[in-house]
Amino acid sequence: MQGADLSGIHIVEKDLLMIGNARAEVESQARKMLNQGIESQSQTQVATALQVCFVCRAHSIIFITILQYL
Repeated sequence: MQGADLSGIHIVEKDLLMIGNARAEVESQARKMLNQGIESQSQTQVATALQVCFVCRAHSIIFITILQYL
């Protein structure tokens, strides 16, 4: 989680791993969708994937994926 250190709060600590795993899965799915959208030239898939990456602040996924196609 960016901007907040919630470690040491017992009630939250057990959920941090689950939250981290969920975030990684969402970013992975967004990366796959961005690749598929670029390959199939689907504006809908590309736009959706970019929106997810933006919300997750995963800008590096966008740049790395786009660089692959240059």
